[in-house]
Amino acid sequence: MSFGNTFKNLGIIQEALIIALLITTVFAIFYFNFSLTLKITIAIVSFTITILVSTAGQLFTIQKETTKTQH
Repeated sequence: MSFGNTFKNLGIIQEALIIALLITTVFAIFYFNFSLTLKITIAIVSFTITILVSTAGQLFTIQKETTKTQH
């Protein structure tokens, strides 16, 4: 279950958790009867978590490469 270059810096577990978060967000926004404010909040939190995890994965990869070149 790989999505090519989109999640290339993430592990399989992180990739699966992001997909689960996105699916949960879609259900929360479109299928449940929440107020508009709560739907917007859920979307923002989901987007923020996705961006932070992607950034952390990229930073971890850069740190690994830097460590390899120093030794």
